[in-house]
Amino acid sequence: METIVLDIGETLVRDDRRWASWADWLGVPPHTLSALVGAAVAQGRDATDALRVLRP
Repeated sequence: METIVLDIGETLVRDDRRWASWADWLGVPPHTLSALVGAAVAQGRDATDALRVLRP
């Protein structure tokens, strides 16, 4: 293997549409879910913990 590419947070692949789909399914504004994801990541937790806040 000559090259390894890591994508961390929309560098190569935008994931905002995926999170917006989750927000629609959960019935919350996309920016609300985005804020929860940002807070989880800032605390060193997994981004999916934001989903557990809305639907434990």
